[in-house]
Amino acid sequence: MNNQNINELITTLEKAVNLIESLPTPMGDSEKSNQVDILTIKLRELAHAKKPSHLQGFIDINY
Repeated sequence: MNNQNINELITTLEKAVNLIESLPTPMGDSEKSNQVDILTIKLRELAHAKKPSHLQGFIDINY
């Protein structure tokens, strides 16, 4: 992945975070909520697989 793609990914993720923060709590429709859950899990799995090897996992990013 080149720097332009990474920057685009970061921008897209920031927009997604802002969008989620703007949603009502709870989201409402359980089917749509489940779809969001599935996509966020898939995103986490894909992102984890592409991280540099010196980052071990979620804990390393947060501490």
